[in-house]
Amino acid sequence: MKKSKTFTSMVTVALVGTMVCTACSSSDDAVNEQLVYNENGQAGVKSEFVISIPRSVVGTRMSNDVTQESGSVSQFRGIDNIRLIPFDAKPTTSSAKLTDIMRLSSITALSSPGAVNYKVYSDKFVPVGTKYFLFYGKAIDAVADEAISSRSEKFYYGTLNAKGLSDDEFTTVNDILFSPVQINTSAVAQAGNATGQAIVSFLTQMANISVSGVAAPNDKWSTTSNVALASLYKNFLGLTTGSSNSMAIMLSKLYFSMDIVKSNDPARPLADAIKNKIKSACSSTPVNNDPVKLTSTYSGYPENIGLPDGAVRLRWNQTSKIFEDISANYTKGFRLKITDYVYPAALWYYANTSLKAATEKKSDQYDNAGTWSGVINSVYSGAEDEVEAGTRSIALRSPANYGVGRLQTKVKMGSGTFYDGNSKEVNTTAGYTLKGILIGGQNSVGYDFTSRGDENLAIYDCMMSSNSIIAKADYTTSANQTLALETKSNQVVHAALELVNNGDAFMGFDGVIPHGGTFYLAVKLDPTTATNYKNTGDEDDLNKIVMQDHVTKLTVTIKNGGATVDRNNDGTPDVYIKDENGVPTGVDVDGDGLVDPYDIDGDGNDDVFITDPVHGGPGWDIDNDGEVDIHVTPDQETGKYPDAPNNPEGLGGATNGVPDLTSPGIELGTSVDLEWQEGLILNPEI
Repeated sequence: MKKSKTFTSMVTVALVGTMVCTACSSSDDAVNEQLVYNENGQAGVKSEFVISIPRSVVGTRMSNDVTQESGSVSQFRGIDNIRLIPFDAKPTTSSAKLTDIMRLSSITALSSPGAVNYKVYSDKFVPVGTKYFLFYGKAIDAVADEAISSRSEKFYYGTLNAKGLSDDEFTTVNDILFSPVQINTSAVAQAGNATGQAIVSFLTQMANISVSGVAAPNDKWSTTSNVALASLYKNFLGLTTGSSNSMAIMLSKLYFSMDIVKSNDPARPLADAIKNKIKSACSSTPVNNDPVKLTSTYSGYPENIGLPDGAVRLRWNQTSKIFEDISANYTKGFRLKITDYVYPAALWYYANTSLKAATEKKSDQYDNAGTWSGVINSVYSGAEDEVEAGTRSIALRSPANYGVGRLQTKVKMGSGTFYDGNSKEVNTTAGYTLKGILIGGQNSVGYDFTSRGDENLAIYDCMMSSNSIIAKADYTTSANQTLALETKSNQVVHAALELVNNGDAFMGFDGVIPHGGTFYLAVKLDPTTATNYKNTGDEDDLNKIVMQDHVTKLTVTIKNGGATVDRNNDGTPDVYIKDENGVPTGVDVDGDGLVDPYDIDGDGNDDVFITDPVHGGPGWDIDNDGEVDIHVTPDQETGKYPDAPNNPEGLGGATNGVPDLTSPGIELGTSVDLEWQEGLILNPEI
């Protein structure tokens, strides 16, 4: 495949000896006088290092500048944490180093930009017999040689845990490991969060609200005979997420919905009590069509622990009459564990390269060579492949490439009518703002940045390249850039778009997606569907969703959805069978009026429809724990239940909670155009 010039970059290293021989009695004596010995008695040479970076370099939020997307000199972030490890043969996992790991000071800027740019390092010990180097370096974050520590910086620049790059951690090459950094290392960060606990407590109090001096059944929200209040209560119990944002939107809707209850209605005192309870959580009077302003007790969660809104999950316990925070153990269906979320990857460089060793100083000839290819092929023409006693100049043959890969994501919507989960038309004019991207399938990588671990972690990239990436009908957005570790060959990766609904509320897969609400669309990334997929066993195979030193280009299309539901495509719409009260009891798929087996979440297994309110009914149990996971709720104004099960295509596949990124069943809401571009190949001519 033709190499792309757009993102070319190269980090090349030369080591130039500075020892000068005087009054030598013979050529052998002159050579031996150049030898120096380290504290272990190992013979070597003292050298200058010249790190060369050509003119076209690839260097924030996970922004274009952080990912060095354009390849311009102005984007080059510099390099710190530079390590060189010498070997006497091409290193493998079992190789031991020849001497201590060499640490070089950072490169903060390019010197005299041109075809060859370099920085000189002096007096570095290189053992005789060195034939290969492993090279590592990291793009500079906020300040050179200073580790970032704040959560915001880790989201902005990305981060990785690097192990084995110090002498006390290194025995063999196999000890070198790069792994994703968890946003939270313990579920306690979420389960014990005071704001989260306060939200759960408040919602429980809301569900159990009652008024004195009012005759039953209108003295309690749970028993009221007012149709509108009863429908609102049923929807309230169907809450699945417990973020501050979802609470603020929900309370606003409830507050102004109380106006439906007339002043002479027996339930009016109950409606007033609900409004007063809502105002107790607000720092100012609610404004119609805007989320309420919450007091500090309920604000900023779970952003305050670095998680997406949909990561914090609730379920109503009908027996105990409480909302339960089940986030820490929510590991089936549409769930991720709290500790599964990781930051985007940091921008690391890597090379496993042989060398050229000359007996005379060469660095003064670099500028005239034009390119690093010219340096190696012309300046070092005839040089040795091993450091010897007479070596004065050493150059690495191969450039350092990016150790990580980059995902370039665009969101596309076609033209025509869009439908929600109830097969109703949706006005998409205001669009849906891309708030974040989640990418599953992340695990640790070895010394060569190839996938090595068996973890299944999910990157949460919450700092988009732009604040105005908005999906709209008949439009394709600009791209967001995310750095990630390489995935395994032919591994299917599940991802999700995190979007904000700028328009009218619509029915998603697990409930209503309100105006201003955050929702998620699952995306299945299968490498075999890529336009340039290649899997022949060659080094240039393109068969990994994330490939080191490559760009994976994703265009995610939100489908239009449909006006009817027909999961088995037999021409007969799927409809709910209802009891005498109009409450669904199951699904009829073939028109015979009988309940049929039904796979509501599309994972290939039939799900159980639960009618018992004690277990959350009516609704679907998708993980066989006897409790409703996907509620079927009545219309908030008419009290009527839907006539058909959810249509998961397009916006109907939207979820309030983060989808499971290990193997989500629902993936019908989106389709993906996938393509690799070798745009992150560094210095392709070498």
